[in-house]
Amino acid sequence: MGDFLKKAQTGQPLDIPAGAYNAFVDAARDYLSRRGNRAGGPIAGDLGGVEVLVENTSGHDLEAFDILGIGDAIDGAWPTPDDNLAAFCESPVFKGELPAAGHAGRFVVVLEPLAKDAIGPAAIAGVVPVYVNVQDADDGWADVEDGEHETLLSGTSGTAQLLYKSDSGTGPMWCLARLGHCRSLPDGDADYQVPVWDDTLKRYYPGPCRAM
Repeated sequence: MGDFLKKAQTGQPLDIPAGAYNAFVDAARDYLSRRGNRAGGPIAGDLGGVEVLVENTSGHDLEAFDILGIGDAIDGAWPTPDDNLAAFCESPVFKGELPAAGHAGRFVVVLEPLAKDAIGPAAIAGVVPVYVNVQDADDGWADVEDGEHETLLSGTSGTAQLLYKSDSGTGPMWCLARLGHCRSLPDGDADYQVPVWDDTLKRYYPGPCRAM
């Protein structure tokens, strides 16, 4: 069988075999599918994030890139170190809860549609597309919004660094966020600010510090 993908030489007439043409079409379709988006949203390709498994206990059927707060490991689904250290280190499964103020800095972004009580993959660190309610155009950070599973809430601090916004204004918009990257204190302290929810202002403000 000849090499149907053999490169043409300069000056030769171009004769594309059917096999080569079909290979080009397949490659183009694969490229376009990996550029697919949800309702006009961002590219949903592999951005090299760190994934964990979560059980959706939020009470809602979730779409890809929705938010879950991190709860405890599922009872019986994740052995203790005393039971089986190797299994404990391999594939932990966390409870994914409806985000609340106490989940600031403890959340994941689900990577595929996830029905109620189902288990699926979620990003816990790295760069990931996410819908953010941007309160101020200058906000460069975000964290969970109390009672909201569809969006993060922007602020002047948080544990998700906003690397890209799809709009220059305010309101809900698609962003690329780097999860697990807290904003450090202005004085260069090694600790990090924990976002604190203000129920009156309906936004987060820089709260106390903790070591990371």
